[in-house]
Amino acid sequence: MMDEIFELAKRLNELYEISYKSLRVEVNNIIKNRITDKHIIEKCLDELLNIPTDKCYELLKLLCEYYSLIDKDSAKFYLELFDEMYGDDDWKDIKK
Repeated sequence: MMDEIFELAKRLNELYEISYKSLRVEVNNIIKNRITDKHIIEKCLDELLNIPTDKCYELLKLLCEYYSLIDKDSAKFYLELFDEMYGDDDWKDIKK
């Protein structure tokens, strides 16, 4: 039973890593190309919220910093949602 749980956890981490790599490209593209379409940005933020890893949290913070230039309240909402979901309060260090 423990071996099965370990194997599932390993596969989940592999899926998280694949998702992270894809989302990293997407976040960089949004910022580099100065995309301001809220639907595109929020779709990416929604996807980042589904992956509870430090790397994805860093991407979420980065994208929220950018998004705060477009819609400060929505960016704050996503940071607070992350806090509510995962109990992390490092987002408070981001410019308000």
